[in-house]
Amino acid sequence: MGGFKISSTSNSISAVFEGLFTVDDARFYIESFKKEAAKVNTANCNLILDGSNLKELPTEMQEILKNILVLYKSMGFNNVILDSGNNEILKTQVKRIVADAGLTEFSLI
Repeated sequence: MGGFKISSTSNSISAVFEGLFTVDDARFYIESFKKEAAKVNTANCNLILDGSNLKELPTEMQEILKNILVLYKSMGFNNVILDSGNNEILKTQVKRIVADAGLTEFSLI
């Protein structure tokens, strides 16, 4: 089971993830994220994602992540930054999914 914590300031939203996300975890995250994003002007906001404690993405979660990245893109964030830690498999998965989602304002560290 995966977990997350979301916080925001006037110019950023930060989310920290850990574990192995399920479809239900992702649905709850999306609901929580939308509520947090409604508090800021996303066009002037950076989205900072810490996935350094995430596990690799099972096949069913890769499509869900793509949909989440499309959501970020549609919200018009100034920049999206993801820290994938030392997990090279996750980093490779995310690079491919970001390209598939067409998210151009994205940095992977």
